[in-house]
Amino acid sequence: MKLTVVSNLYPPFVRGGAEYLASNLVRELVKQGHEVSVVTSAPRVAVGWRKVDCRLEDGVRVYRLYPWNVYYYLAGPDKPPYGRFIWQVINLFNWPVAWRVKKLLRIIEPQAVISFNLMGLSFWLPRAIDSLRIKHLHTLHDVQLLHPSGLFFWGQARSGRGEIIYQFFTRWLFSYVKYIVSPSRWLLNEHQQRKFFKQSQVAVIPNPAPNMFSFDKLVKSDNTINLCYVGQVREHKGIFWLVETLKNNPRSDWMLHLVVVGDSNRLEFLRRLIDGDDRLIIHENYPQVEIDKIIARSHLTIVPSLCLENAPTIITMSKAQGTPILAVRSGGIPEMIDDGVTGWLFTPGDKNGFNQQLERLLNQPDLLIKAGHAALRLNNQPKLSAYVSQLLQLLDS
Repeated sequence: MKLTVVSNLYPPFVRGGAEYLASNLVRELVKQGHEVSVVTSAPRVAVGWRKVDCRLEDGVRVYRLYPWNVYYYLAGPDKPPYGRFIWQVINLFNWPVAWRVKKLLRIIEPQAVISFNLMGLSFWLPRAIDSLRIKHLHTLHDVQLLHPSGLFFWGQARSGRGEIIYQFFTRWLFSYVKYIVSPSRWLLNEHQQRKFFKQSQVAVIPNPAPNMFSFDKLVKSDNTINLCYVGQVREHKGIFWLVETLKNNPRSDWMLHLVVVGDSNRLEFLRRLIDGDDRLIIHENYPQVEIDKIIARSHLTIVPSLCLENAPTIITMSKAQGTPILAVRSGGIPEMIDDGVTGWLFTPGDKNGFNQQLERLLNQPDLLIKAGHAALRLNNQPKLSAYVSQLLQLLDS
């Protein structure tokens, strides 16, 4: 089958799990014998203002273009509010970029398009793809169609006037997509409650287990309980909340490994925050094999997000290495963790609840070992090959 994958980001330009999933999907499609191309974005310094950079990457033809907007997507977190507002308006109706992608698709002539995050390319793309009469499957990854930031924060109202206006346009633009896939029932419900995808075929397909290195001979330390956090250095990920909470813990029999991914101007602030506490260690710019090794050696992975997460990749990665998870009870996370069996849940931002749960686990490390074995045994995330098969079956329906 001739397929084109469209994603706002694609390695080496990455920020989160969606880009890695797109890359893994492409590799698996090629492995299964499909003809695959990729259309994605790149910073202006990489491809210029008007040029479409086309090159062969691991046997896949990748087309990169700069989406005409006031700045590149990855620079957004550091921009002032008025700049982000203008950027979002252009992103909604960026028909010139949609027209450029449409021209590429006419040349490529795929039988179907599988799209991931389109924030940063153009939300006009579903209309452009539909006009070519090409099958289009879109995978959801966050709430970017419901809120411009792509974030819902715990305990905050999510139905203001601005959100209602924004959703009016995104609901209309994405009504042109025939197939919608959500990794969690929670995320699909959030959209359907707001009357999204009424004409689309929808399916809940959990994200596949990522390709990871296996360390059969690695053992977890008996003297120190190793905790780990893997993620971005952003307030909404809860990393600062976690560090401030654990700094007040008087015990010395634990160590927190902070594996930071992606660029952030807040990294220096994090260094100052942990300065002088030897129990807190930052690991940055680590290759994937080393990240996998830290997860495998940890007794517990902590997911302290202050926003409502859909399906964090770190949970799947931890289960695959036999490491239990202590995570917030919000968003799609409860669908991934069997509370008390493969991990434990706590209320976002609840320091008392978090500390009580952690204290119990530190006092009973046998619970961590038991839950780690259960996480490995009960890991029901589909393999990548099965995930691809489910997507293709949906496209054939």
